[in-house]
Amino acid sequence: MVTVADIHTIDRLAAVVKRARVETGLTQADLAKLAGVSRQFVIEVEAGHPRAEIAKVFQVLGALGRTAQVSQPDVAGTPRPVRRDRKFFVSLALHRAVLGRLRADPNEVVRRGIAGLEARRAHARGSAVAMLDDWHRVLLGPDFRALEALLTADDEYSVEMRNLTPFIDVLSDTERQAALDQVFDERRWEQ
Repeated sequence: MVTVADIHTIDRLAAVVKRARVETGLTQADLAKLAGVSRQFVIEVEAGHPRAEIAKVFQVLGALGRTAQVSQPDVAGTPRPVRRDRKFFVSLALHRAVLGRLRADPNEVVRRGIAGLEARRAHARGSAVAMLDDWHRVLLGPDFRALEALLTADDEYSVEMRNLTPFIDVLSDTERQAALDQVFDERRWEQ
C-alpha cells in the first residue's frame, strides 16, 4: 500500500525523506550516491534546510522510490477519490497478476518491464515521458516495495501509472484471461 504524507512544510518533507531512507536501510552516503547528489545535500534535506534545490530534492525522492504528488482538494479539503469503474478494476486485477509473476520470477518480470518501457518510450510525448521515467526508476530501484505499491495501490498516482504500464508482455494469455474472468465475475464496479 502506498503511504501518502501531506507535506506542508520543509520540516515535514525532511521527516518523510529521513524516514524513507531509514526504512530502506540506506546511509546518507548511499542515498547521495544513488540520487546523484552530495552527502551534504542529503544532510541538508533531512535537516529541513530551506535552500535545498527542488530539482535535487526530486532526485533524492526518486532514489528512494518516492514521488511528490500535488492534488487539488475538493470543497471539504480532502483529495478527490479515484473513480472505481470497470477500467479501474480490470487494470488492478491485471497488475495484481503481474505482481504474482514478479514474486515468482522477479528478474524476468523486470526484464520484460524494461523492454515494454522502451517500446512505449518510442511513442511517448509530454507527461507520458515523465511517467515512463518514473517507471524506469522504480523498476531499477533497490527493492520491490515501490513497484508493488504502483501495481496495487488505489491512489490517483498509481492508477495513472498503471494506465501507462510497461508490463504488456508479462502475463500469458491464460493468466490474463483468468484475471479478467475474476473481475467480470465479481463486477465490483456495479456495487
